Amino acid sequence: MENLFEIGGTSPFLYLAACEILIQDDGMLCKLSEFMIQVLRFALRHDILTKALVERAAYLSGHEKAFRRSLYRLLAGGYEKFGGNDVLEAICRLIMLGHPTDREYFRWYALAVEKELRLTRLYEYYIETMGEDFSGVLPQVIRMYFAYNNTIGDRKRAFIYANVIRNKEIDRATYINYKKPMEQFAAEQLKKRRMNEDYAVIYQECIPKITDAATAEAMADVMFVHRLICHDRNIRRVIVCHEALKSEVSYPCVDGIAYISLYTPQAQILFEDEKRRRFVSTVSYEVEKLMDAGAYAKACAALDVDNCGFQLYLCKESDMKVDISSLNAFRSASENDTFTEEYRQRLRRCLLDYYAAHAGEDMLDGYLAKLDCEAFARVDKVALAEILIDRRMYGQAFQIICDYGYENIRFEYLLRLCSRQILNLEYEENEELIYLAHYVFSQGKYDEVILTYLRDHYAGPVDEMCALWECVKGFGLESYYLDERILVYSMFVRRYPKPGAKILESYVSQQGRELVIMAYLTFEACGYFMGAHMPEPVIFEFLEAVYDREWEMDQICRLALLKHDASL
Repeated sequence: MENLFEIGGTSPFLYLAACEILIQDDGMLCKLSEFMIQVLRFALRHDILTKALVERAAYLSGHEKAFRRSLYRLLAGGYEKFGGNDVLEAICRLIMLGHPTDREYFRWYALAVEKELRLTRLYEYYIETMGEDFSGVLPQVIRMYFAYNNTIGDRKRAFIYANVIRNKEIDRATYINYKKPMEQFAAEQLKKRRMNEDYAVIYQECIPKITDAATAEAMADVMFVHRLICHDRNIRRVIVCHEALKSEVSYPCVDGIAYISLYTPQAQILFEDEKRRRFVSTVSYEVEKLMDAGAYAKACAALDVDNCGFQLYLCKESDMKVDISSLNAFRSASENDTFTEEYRQRLRRCLLDYYAAHAGEDMLDGYLAKLDCEAFARVDKVALAEILIDRRMYGQAFQIICDYGYENIRFEYLLRLCSRQILNLEYEENEELIYLAHYVFSQGKYDEVILTYLRDHYAGPVDEMCALWECVKGFGLESYYLDERILVYSMFVRRYPKPGAKILESYVSQQGRELVIMAYLTFEACGYFMGAHMPEPVIFEFLEAVYDREWEMDQICRLALLKHDASL
């Protein structure tokens, strides 16, 4: 039977016969060849697999040298049906031969821990695959094991320590056992500037006071970190802008999570996708503060920490007021070229006010700073854009829309901007302008200029291009290249557009390329012959015309014609 399988035999009757033999004598299962695994999976699928065969397969899996997905599925299904610690142990051992840290395998490690199985590195893999959102008490065996073993990475150690701290009222004994290694770990990781929600819990628990400058410098680097949860999975980076700082700071956004430093409530958060397009108000997100900076600020200030973020925190960006505790920070920041010149002037003004009130220093005349378009757009980009459009400053208005989006701007303004900007660019292709033109068109507001531009440059879902085609034809515009794009895209995504026959007729009437015409006819013929699609009658007329002219055509086209003629 195995020889038959190896030469290509896959009949279910072959599997059934083999199953009957194995069920009668499980000793016949002496190796886990591909045939044997296939037979056992067949038995599992048809509910005739026995517990003895599962246990036998689990035993034989101990001789495996590498992970096999088919064997894993067999053992997993067998365990779901019959259970058994031996089978569970075999599953875990097999997983450990492949990619043992994949998140999908946590359930097996959790079961193994629950059943108190003894497997090398079981506890390490249990922690490695555990989701970071776990907040319950870790199993006792895990807590006891890692009290004396440091065989996992720093991030997972932080997870364990933070879990112990969060549950210290429930399990006080474990907290006491962990306290000394946690304090040592906290000091080491703070020097490395490591930070997430787990590290934050550890630092606040194990470093209640700051007594030296090195610790203060390190704490100033981490205590302003916030956890940002982004609900748009297309975002790849989060950009944080403080008005007082010259440069923006970019942070990676992984799986919707970014750890960003925010020094003042006035910080501006921008989002960037994989195409480096930026968004402001169109992305939904949440920001969570990880540490209470105020608890450490006084100690850091007393040690004169030279950190621009900490200085900005003390000096603020609005309601700036100098007092004795922040005086040194104001002085240092006023000389720090990391800050903008405007902000440094404001700092100097605050310092002069302080000196005037406390030391009789000379007063400094005030000043006014004019905001540019970018700064004003952060306040109200809708009003700015509409004003620019009214004043026919289409280039500047379009740039505002490119940077911040066009949400909430009235459609009649967008229509005018889009049409005039297309003319300004002389119909030159521009990605952002294409997006804007399509957005205006999707709202049912367009003119001949927008239709012509979309006709020449837009490429998107077939249904949307078909809707565009209908409007183009309604305006009596030429549609050659749009016809071709729709036909080609339809074949590429294997979708039959409703007006496909009309589009093909239009394309043929405009002397379309023979290659595209024949390819689309073949696509329609294949769908018809396979029963997945019923073409319009004109398709068969085209096929008959091609056949009569003796053009080169695919065999499926002839078969489709035969099927169609036979049905008449």
